[in-house]
Amino acid sequence: MPDSYEVNVELPGIEANGVSVEIHGNALTVKGTKSAGKMQEAREYYFSERRLGIFECTFQLPPDANQDEIKADFNNGVLTIVIATMQVPFARRQRLIL
Repeated sequence: MPDSYEVNVELPGIEANGVSVEIHGNALTVKGTKSAGKMQEAREYYFSERRLGIFECTFQLPPDANQDEIKADFNNGVLTIVIATMQVPFARRQRLIL
């Protein structure tokens, strides 16, 4: 059993303050907003290569995820979420003699 799970989300062009990580029940949700970049004016038209808008992505947490031990780090456009695991005892198998 792993000690933790790691989720990496690439978010190029997004600032850390534009991203939120939330847990609701057994679901982990990453939300954010990407605002418009600078427009380059040339002659009589505008040019932009950036997409903008709101995004949301939800992941189902595994049963052994420790929701009290989830850490997130945002560096160079990559959000890394580390989810610690709990030691879940295995069900004991017992054979009954009839």
